Amino acid sequence: MQIYVESLFPTGVMIIDNFITEDERDEILTYIRSKDMHHQDDTVPVNAKSSFDGVTDLVKEISKDTAVDDFYDRTTFALNEYAKVVGQPELKLSNSWSHIQDPGSYVVDHTHPNSKVSGVLYLNTSSESNNLIFKNPNPYSKIDAPVTGTEFNFTINEIPVGNRRLVMFPSWLEHGSNYNINNTQGRTMISFNSLVK
Repeated sequence: MQIYVESLFPTGVMIIDNFITEDERDEILTYIRSKDMHHQDDTVPVNAKSSFDGVTDLVKEISKDTAVDDFYDRTTFALNEYAKVVGQPELKLSNSWSHIQDPGSYVVDHTHPNSKVSGVLYLNTSSESNNLIFKNPNPYSKIDAPVTGTEFNFTINEIPVGNRRLVMFPSWLEHGSNYNINNTQGRTMISFNSLVK
């Protein structure tokens, strides 16, 4: 008798550590902190501000206005490396924005409509930051009652955050902080969406 387990329908999430240098991180943080930001109550409802407006491409602005002039090209390249891995066509950034969270904030579970692949680059985190949590898209995972946790019945998967870490994922994959509270002052990240080029 031969028995084996086939892993069906995996979902790819790409993680790139040290996506930017420490000097580039400092430059980008300074730029973000100089921008006008507003309270965004739908995704990060408390103790946070955002530059999100659905149109602006912050990544492109950073490339144009700072010494990190290849930031847009580097981000686009990484986006398309992920697209190749998951079998997507060539993609382009459609919009990007920043979030700054203070202690007591959390990220509401959400998806990114009108986008193929989304990503987040962490710029200012600490051991007090809440992690990025992805929800299992299989609706039956929430009603099943397993006796042991395995990779086949997880309802969530947690990705640790860290400075200069880029995480990319399919835009339909629900994610947030699972109502875990952030305790980092000025937890800062850049998020982006993409469309077919």
